[in-house]
Amino acid sequence: MPETIEGGTTPAATTTTDGTETETEGEGTETDKGKPEGSDTTGGTSEKPPGKGDKAAGKQVFASAGCGSCHAFAAAGSNGQIGPDLDKSLAAKDADYIREAILDPSAEIAEGFGPGIMPENYDDDLSDKQVEDLVAFLSPKS
Repeated sequence: MPETIEGGTTPAATTTTDGTETETEGEGTETDKGKPEGSDTTGGTSEKPPGKGDKAAGKQVFASAGCGSCHAFAAAGSNGQIGPDLDKSLAAKDADYIREAILDPSAEIAEGFGPGIMPENYDDDLSDKQVEDLVAFLSPKS
């Protein structure tokens, strides 16, 4: 039987991914004990929730990833013409659509454009945070 410590709480043992056991004080569940803020319950640390990126940082990602060389987008001051005009093509789109368009551009091809024009490696080249920042920057509703 676990011992009761001062204040009436019992220590809780938690087994970590490396097989070691740690002891924490207090009441609560195994899923919320000893986890840093922003962790998920499987032990991994999650990035910002989808759609919660930083617009200013997203503008920098847009510029550094070269998006403006292919896309026109007023907020970025770009006038590329190889890909769709993002002011028009994203006007009624939500964050999920924009995220998919970045990470899987062949999932839905904009009218008037063929497959394979947009690079398909942004899921490898951009961090999760950079993607969320870019989504925030491109989102018309944020």
